[in-house]
Amino acid sequence: MATTVTREASAELQKKLTELTKDGKLEWRRARGLVLPGSGHVASVLAFETEYEGVPLVVAEFSAREYDGHHDEFFWVEKELMAVRDLDGAILEVLPSSEHLNPLINTVHAKVVRVPSLVNRMLEAKAG
Repeated sequence: MATTVTREASAELQKKLTELTKDGKLEWRRARGLVLPGSGHVASVLAFETEYEGVPLVVAEFSAREYDGHHDEFFWVEKELMAVRDLDGAILEVLPSSEHLNPLINTVHAKVVRVPSLVNRMLEAKAG
């Protein structure tokens, strides 16, 4: 899937979304029904969605199975993506990755999932 967005523009957007998310000015939620491009062999998808300036966006971490024709074998790779979605949830365009994508995904994950606070709450619960 070809992109019409430059890597530089995508990096700036990812950086801006990270700042807005850290400041609590942008709300994210778990993405449901996400169909990844070329996703015939995908496992372990963790995806989040938001709407920014009226544009539905999704970020995702996933494992994908790829084929090495030289060695005639399949292998698993970890991937990340950021994409623009349509109103039905289909991916319209995958934006170029940058060094700002992983920090964005980590920030969103920490804001949405809040695993440390869940673990602390379970530890503080009385047995019984």
